[in-house]
Amino acid sequence: NIYSYEITNPAFSDTIKKKIVLTSRQHGYESLGQHVCIGMSDYLLNSTDSIANWLRNNCIFYFYPMINPDGVYLGLNTDTYSGYNPNRFWYNGDTVTAPSPCRETNVVRQDVWQRTGDRVYFSFDMHSNAGSLIYYYCGLKTAPEPYRTMAFDIVRNIRSSDSLINNGSMLMPY
Repeated sequence: NIYSYEITNPAFSDTIKKKIVLTSRQHGYESLGQHVCIGMSDYLLNSTDSIANWLRNNCIFYFYPMINPDGVYLGLNTDTYSGYNPNRFWYNGDTVTAPSPCRETNVVRQDVWQRTGDRVYFSFDMHSNAGSLIYYYCGLKTAPEPYRTMAFDIVRNIRSSDSLINNGSMLMPY
């Protein structure tokens, strides 16, 4: 099973909220990205500060903390049980609806598009292994300001505060 959950404040209308997707653990050895994903959900659920309140009131967060559970269970570094790398088959074709040979990515893509109504403002895809974190984020070309700057600032601040970052780490706005 690929588990997902969402966090938002149900007292505010969902129609005006920005939709943000957080994914991690496409590869079995990427446990640090999963911890970042879970840490963000813990912050949103438990913090009473003004930023957490604003985020819950104005956004819907969709969490997928482990996209490749079979690969994680089997101890595979990059592949699923069927031998596909979920990162290499996330987008397959000219549209996001083109089928992928990787079953896991098809399941997650379909769930994301159905739950968000094809309106994802940001997608944070956290890849990591010991000593090297790669943060991918989407939306820079389509998201309006100030959301574009806010997303970049969030990722940049996570990256700058992480003591495990080394020279091989990347920040990729794609």
